[in-house]
Amino acid sequence: MTGTLVAVLWLGAIVLALTFLGRRILLWTAPEFSGDTGLSAAAGVSAFLVLCGIVDLLRIGSASLFVIPVACGAAAQIYLFWRHRGDAPEGGIGWTGMAWLAAGAFALVFAIFLLNGGDWVYGTIDDRHGYLVLPERILAEGSLGRDPFLERRVEAGLGGGGGYFYVLFRSLLPMAQTRLADVGLGSVLLVLLVISHARDLGLSVVRTVVLLFIALAVATFSPIINNTPETIGKAMIYALFRLAHLIAEREDRPSIRGAAPLALMMFAVIALKTTLLPAAVTLGGVCYLARLFRRFDWRLIAEGGACIVLILLFMTPWMLSMHQVAQTYWFPFLGFGLVEKMALTGITTPWMYFRDTGRLMLFLSPMLLLTLVQFRDNLGKRRYFAALAPLLYCLALAAAELKFTIFPYRYGHAVAAAAFLYFAVEAMALGYFVEAFSKGFPARGLVRQGARYSVAVLCVLSVIVMALNNTTGRRWFVDGTMFPGKDKEREQIAQARQRVAAAQQSVPAGQDIVAIVDWPAFFDYARNPMHIMDNPGWMGPRPMPEVDDERQWADYLLDNGIRYVIYSYRNEAGFNKEHIAHDLAIFTAKETYSEFQIRMVRKAGLLHDVFSRISRCGTVVHDDGEIIVVRLERQ
Repeated sequence: MTGTLVAVLWLGAIVLALTFLGRRILLWTAPEFSGDTGLSAAAGVSAFLVLCGIVDLLRIGSASLFVIPVACGAAAQIYLFWRHRGDAPEGGIGWTGMAWLAAGAFALVFAIFLLNGGDWVYGTIDDRHGYLVLPERILAEGSLGRDPFLERRVEAGLGGGGGYFYVLFRSLLPMAQTRLADVGLGSVLLVLLVISHARDLGLSVVRTVVLLFIALAVATFSPIINNTPETIGKAMIYALFRLAHLIAEREDRPSIRGAAPLALMMFAVIALKTTLLPAAVTLGGVCYLARLFRRFDWRLIAEGGACIVLILLFMTPWMLSMHQVAQTYWFPFLGFGLVEKMALTGITTPWMYFRDTGRLMLFLSPMLLLTLVQFRDNLGKRRYFAALAPLLYCLALAAAELKFTIFPYRYGHAVAAAAFLYFAVEAMALGYFVEAFSKGFPARGLVRQGARYSVAVLCVLSVIVMALNNTTGRRWFVDGTMFPGKDKEREQIAQARQRVAAAQQSVPAGQDIVAIVDWPAFFDYARNPMHIMDNPGWMGPRPMPEVDDERQWADYLLDNGIRYVIYSYRNEAGFNKEHIAHDLAIFTAKETYSEFQIRMVRKAGLLHDVFSRISRCGTVVHDDGEIIVVRLERQ
């Protein structure tokens, strides 16, 4: 528990440092937004991703490079808080006895949530085989790595799949506590954004706390997915919603500098996960469309062009780094590079995907309702963003669901949840709704009260739908500190760490190694050049052998300067024949058919067969009954 408390304290330092960084940027580019703590923290996250692209390209990552700036930034932000401690916050928020009780209840629940999230045991194949490797490589190699076999590095996208957020924690903390990089940082960002948004709307403390509980439900509304920046993604979409809305409603003259905050936030959403691209493009486009509809101005078009240029500029270091890894600047939009070309033949989206898209749309019902009532505010001014964003965002969500691979709702849920939360905050203000309703209809009494609370009821019902949705699997208190049954699993992980370390010690330092193991994150990446086959046979230098022949694979590895092989043969690297058969049964079924997944799973099965016989092509230098190490030799 002590280690978890330290992790939560370090999370606080990271949030303070990112807020300090973001506020400096907003003071220069958009001073009118710099007082918003939520937007400042989100801008800090965005700037951090830009800086990490430069770090990855130059390969200069290290623990001190992250720890020292975080400590300095946190100290600077604390000093600013102390200096301005007497400043009264703006907004009509009053603290009553009920307000203190509500705020205390949320603080207690949120603290338990963070403590639980700070001791997460990783259990998925994606995490063990790929994503947990990334922060280890940053600390040892200075970047996410230039491994031509690690497919998840490429699949992670321009932002490295959150690897740099995890290294912020991994620089000081054990691996199990770094889950706060997404669950913790993402949920704190959501809380800060909701508080700032509610204060700007003048909501009471009690209503704000209700929204904070909804925000926590949104943070946990996730399928059981891999170790990617999913909660941070929700927070950044929320931040982009808020920033785009504020920019769309402002009256100042267009300027090149004014494009910077929106470009920074759009880049961050795209970099966090490629599947969030439709959301980022939609919100940025709606922002400029709303301003053009209000008043056409060529300078506004120039600002929009500058926004696009800035986004591309922020992407450039990441794209150059990606090309060094896999010979593609941005997978899959700018080519597949060293990755196996996926079979994408026409629209093959099964009915199940459309069904899940429709279910996600239920969460957006408050947003769609607000489209009708916010087109004009109480002063008669047209609010184009409020009118356009809900409709176009739903269309973008539907487009994002039309994937050619499997289970797109795993990522579509993030955009739906973020949009729902943003408009739930807007709905809680209720001012525009009641005004529009009472002007349009001579309603009084019960009907007027129904109008007042109908949006809130829709919000509550949507949260219930989220909780019951069978695509969600992340629960609050069963995966970490509050679940005592994890002790045995922790012991098994410790044993796996010892086995992996012993296998690596049997190889001379400096020699290249290719590995298919269940816990590749436990390798010492500073000791040997490591090549991790996380999705075996799916990525590598061309040409790759296409046959089930261990001799050809041995020669292929030797031709690429790799003499040693480490293979977890006892459990087939955690992806055994039973698991492969199970996946094939799912992905060949009519409702869940995915040619992409079928090909990838079959490739993995083929490579496991090959590596189970690889000892025929060299000398066994280590075999502990679980892991084998083979020194390859020419025939």
